[in-house]
Amino acid sequence: METKRTFIPGHVKIGHFSWTVKGVESFDSDGTWGECDHEALEIRIKESLPEPHLTATFVHELMHAMLAHCGIMEHDEQHINALSIRLVEVLRDNPDVVRAIVNDHI
Repeated sequence: METKRTFIPGHVKIGHFSWTVKGVESFDSDGTWGECDHEALEIRIKESLPEPHLTATFVHELMHAMLAHCGIMEHDEQHINALSIRLVEVLRDNPDVVRAIVNDHI
């Protein structure tokens, strides 16, 4: 059975800025799965990542972008790792919460 590939959007809006999201073949440093360039407003994700790493990496880099938007440039990578994984789990396990947020029912 084939694993469903996650759809990663080409753009994501954070505040009033539109960030570009790109899949890339590789990064200069080994072991890098994604990166967030707050100056270029660009998130890059290693496109060959299998699930669940692709989604978790996208959310991880999205969290970096959100913090940069808030002017928080220095933050703990361990916290980003932990929160991005938990956030993906919570959203997947609670689709009613996602619908409520999107439809402004909270």
